[in-house]
Amino acid sequence: MGNYQIEVVGQKEETAWLLRNLGKKGPLHIFFTPNPMEVVKARKVQGSQKTINKLYRKEVREKACRDIARWFYDARIAFHGATLDIFAIMCESIGQYGPGLKPPSMYELRVPFLKKKVENTYKEMTEHKRE
Repeated sequence: MGNYQIEVVGQKEETAWLLRNLGKKGPLHIFFTPNPMEVVKARKVQGSQKTINKLYRKEVREKACRDIARWFYDARIAFHGATLDIFAIMCESIGQYGPGLKPPSMYELRVPFLKKKVENTYKEMTEHKRE
């Protein structure tokens, strides 16, 4: 039996087009973006079926995971942090935002977001005390 070589015409162009258009969203995504917490829960319940999009995105995911891992190493965050549900929710929220997300500044993390978290925790505590 001879060696046969199959050439797929236009595969590079199609891959390049897919990589350019990953994460592009229209104006309706603002109103119809699913809740990240619900997406993570649904992902745990149902199995995952490979799609063409997932196959092409494998390399893009690999790079993103390397960057996340490097952030864990540089920030000296314990590896068990990746097992927390909130980590998956954070990743889903970033993915729903798409390319170009400006990360929060140190000030934003330290002041307004922390104040909001403290307020929400206080509200939950008072509701729990009432029960």
